[in-house]
Amino acid sequence: MRFNEKELAVIAQKDGDLVGRLQYTQYKGPPGSYKTNGFRDRFFKLVGNLLFYFRFNEMGTVDYKEPVGVIVLENYSVQPEYDVDLSFAFGILFLDEPDRRHIFTARTDKDVQLWINTLQTASYQHWSHQLTLKRTQLHALLESRQSSIAAPRELFPLQSTSHPMYEIKNDTPLISFEDSNSNFIPTIPPRFQLQHSLPPPIPPRPNARKREEDLIKF
Repeated sequence: MRFNEKELAVIAQKDGDLVGRLQYTQYKGPPGSYKTNGFRDRFFKLVGNLLFYFRFNEMGTVDYKEPVGVIVLENYSVQPEYDVDLSFAFGILFLDEPDRRHIFTARTDKDVQLWINTLQTASYQHWSHQLTLKRTQLHALLESRQSSIAAPRELFPLQSTSHPMYEIKNDTPLISFEDSNSNFIPTIPPRFQLQHSLPPPIPPRPNARKREEDLIKF
């Protein structure tokens, strides 16, 4: 795989997702066949799925001008290394190069777990899978919400709002036109029709008329 060195140098200057000082070596062969004296002290910076490493200068500071190398984290696995001669070690193994390993050693077991957990989620494949998973979960959530909104209408159908004294005639048009002298006159028919006769009027009180006659005489 070829890269533009200038572009990589620009990317290497960005803020890292994880940075730290590690002992590093790479070799070909079965686990445990590498030499412990082959480790070099390097400063590592993870930017996306690119693991850059830099040298330390004579003053003991990091030389950020140009990275020594970069490891592209795709199609790989990260796991602890349990060699008896190493402590706090972990390795990166690429699936297309099973006989080649990248070995790192940290200062504490906590640092090892931090690097392993971070490197395992650094690949583009990982985030692409997470995006697909989130889209599937979002689609399922939207479908469940739509079904929950439609469910009450099916369980509780709309009831008629007509009063028992009235009957709504749905077959009656809202506006009808009658032909009178070749002129269309719109008329609005009644929407409601009484089903029961109205109650009789209240009769006058017996002495009401007598009071009226007394007032006239007065």
